[in-house]
Amino acid sequence: MTSLTVLIPCTENHRPYVHEAVRSCTDADFNVIPKILYTDKPKAETLNNAMWSVETNYIAFLDADDYYVPYPFYNNIFFTVNGEYDIIYSDCIFIYQNNTRRYFKAKPFDRELLKKENYIPFSTIIVKTEIAKKFPIGNGYKGYGEDWVWLNQLAQAGYKFGYVPFPTVYKRQGWTSHFGTTNIPVVRKLIRKYRTKKVKEIINALT
Repeated sequence: MTSLTVLIPCTENHRPYVHEAVRSCTDADFNVIPKILYTDKPKAETLNNAMWSVETNYIAFLDADDYYVPYPFYNNIFFTVNGEYDIIYSDCIFIYQNNTRRYFKAKPFDRELLKKENYIPFSTIIVKTEIAKKFPIGNGYKGYGEDWVWLNQLAQAGYKFGYVPFPTVYKRQGWTSHFGTTNIPVVRKLIRKYRTKKVKEIINALT
């Protein structure tokens, strides 16, 4: 039977939301196993360590402050199995603290475009377990963009990406800080610009 493990890394500031993430998995009309990973380590390191104990056919990655829309799994696995994809992703919906929402539309897979921008929301990904175990997230790089590096590894290895053109995840934006105590928008923008440049250099070095 096809089954799915959802790895949910959870730091201290994400704990108020993790119950909703888990419930969105257990409410699914599918064989889904949520696994909370309480941690103070970088996300990639936490996920890479946890993947080795996964025994299901597929792995998904969900931030502890995000949650799935009702019943996304059957549709996603259907696309994976019947379309013979190795990794699939979808659109998502951003939810801000003032309760406004924004639809984020991912893009159909384009290997060259993926080198320039990360248009794949990480929390929407479902990947075959054997592939996830073969390619550690980040390829040794830790920090902002480690998932982007990983996706480029999979793309260059020739794995098949499938795009599901509807949202499967609600993503909270700005509810918890990913920059520690750095909350000044201008500073955040400069940090992200620097990190993006660094990640692009790593991705280009993969080719």
